[in-house]
Amino acid sequence: MVSTKVMRSLSVRDLLPCILFALISLMCCLSCQSNTDSDTPEQQQGPIQEVAGTYEILVSQVFSLANGNTTNILYQGKLVLEDHPSDLETIPMYLRDYLLRGNRHLQAELNGCYFLKELREDRRGVSTGSLTHWQTNSTADSIRFQLFRTVDSSYNVMAQITAEGFRGIGTRADASLARLSQEALARLIGTVVGRRIGPPDQSIYQLAAEAEHEKMKNLFERFWPEGFPLRE
Repeated sequence: MVSTKVMRSLSVRDLLPCILFALISLMCCLSCQSNTDSDTPEQQQGPIQEVAGTYEILVSQVFSLANGNTTNILYQGKLVLEDHPSDLETIPMYLRDYLLRGNRHLQAELNGCYFLKELREDRRGVSTGSLTHWQTNSTADSIRFQLFRTVDSSYNVMAQITAEGFRGIGTRADASLARLSQEALARLIGTVVGRRIGPPDQSIYQLAAEAEHEKMKNLFERFWPEGFPLRE
């Protein structure tokens, strides 16, 4: 039996991320099951045929705490996967720099972008966005891409293509994880779910660039409250 003392220490705020992720995952499963029940046998075969497109995605990123426990951070937003290199000509030059930050040394072509909003209760409203590279495996039944990429870290996603979009796992890659055991690393595996909603939406690039610009602007204002010369 669970101790009442422990139960009292868990507030709705503490459980909100887990509850939200469980509900959205359940909705995705029910939607997929509903479509399968109503489809003809021909329609039930195989995953989506056109992988390039715009997806609504939910990301659960897991972090370790100093006390040995873990915490989940949820992100919800849009992911764009292109079947050709991303075209940034419509993005103003000063905003384009924010999209390229952290990706300049990447050898693979940039053929996608994402715009995500953090859902953690104590940081409501924080958004992030960037470019990414994606590719399918040799049998074209799964995809790989990266999120939250910086010059020394990334969040690597491996996902199985489904009738609705994709579902997979996300693992963090950075130097700070080298000291952790395999068991500890296994506890940091997150979940990524995507639902295809249409062809590639170019407006997501603008939203991603503006989100990064706003994030950096807020960071500068925090350390230089008297003002910092940003390009406008």
